[in-house]
Amino acid sequence: MSNITTNSTAIVTADNQANLIALVNLLNKTISQYGLGLIWLIGNLGSIFNCIVFSQPTYGKSPCAMYFLASSVAQFFTFNFALLTRMLQYGYGITAINIDLWFCKARFYFFYLFVAVPRYYIIMASIDRYFASSRSARRRQ
Repeated sequence: MSNITTNSTAIVTADNQANLIALVNLLNKTISQYGLGLIWLIGNLGSIFNCIVFSQPTYGKSPCAMYFLASSVAQFFTFNFALLTRMLQYGYGITAINIDLWFCKARFYFFYLFVAVPRYYIIMASIDRYFASSRSARRRQ
């Protein structure tokens, strides 16, 4: 009798775990389809508008505007290279990234490159503005 109870308990536990796994997979698919799609759309629009604004002749050759322009271009590549492939894989089941090993490695490298570069450009723009607004003439040079 205890053997049957143990087996039925194990089966119930396995069913609960299977249901939990199915729920997590469904959430992952739903978030990848709708959440990442919304982030992709808004991110692309924001990057494009930033590129339009910071490439205006009003800003001229301002180093700060150039940093923000380069940051926006790098973010555009992040949204269209890394986020799009992840959305297609997890949301729609299109595995474009595992076709060739070189593409998988390149995607991994460029993902981290394009995620890190905009942050560094914003940091450099902040440093530029700090020195440009300093009271010391030596720092402004």
